[in-house]
Amino acid sequence: MQFDEHGLLPVVAQDHVTGEIRMVAFANERAVQLTLETGRATFWSRSRGELWEKGRTSGNGLPVTAVLADCDADCLIYVVAPEGPTCHTGRPSCFYRRVRLEDGQPRLADEDAPAAVPLARLARAVADGPDDRVTAAAADVLSTVIGALRSRGLGVEHVLRELDRRAGTSGDDEKRSRDAAG
Repeated sequence: MQFDEHGLLPVVAQDHVTGEIRMVAFANERAVQLTLETGRATFWSRSRGELWEKGRTSGNGLPVTAVLADCDADCLIYVVAPEGPTCHTGRPSCFYRRVRLEDGQPRLADEDAPAAVPLARLARAVADGPDDRVTAAAADVLSTVIGALRSRGLGVEHVLRELDRRAGTSGDDEKRSRDAAG
């Protein structure tokens, strides 16, 4: 791995289910080693000058399912299974603030950024939520899909016909038939 002149590299924590970026921090070699040994996201606190395991005091830990390096090995992704909100504000992700261009300069806007895309919310609801939350997230996804179909002059019946056509065919076989035809 390629650590900077301070012995650090940036680490992105990404939700293993939704793909949502939960936070970015820095790690030194020892933090990466501890993360790999313990399976818990460990970083180097630049402000405190010490190692810290995310969630050790708050309970909102980040169990790590994989550690990935970029092509230059100067940045890592900790693929995580969050145990509660990641941000100290109580939000799921630290990335909730929208940036806008004002008078030619990037500025923090007053409003929060939109929530995760509906599919990411559906994945999180299925993984973590009660049935009513799964149902609400599925309704969000279907609403988006129906809107997209309508924008093309298509209806749900087109999708249902396609599903009927695929009945009894494995996903791999169906994909191969599309690849062969196209």
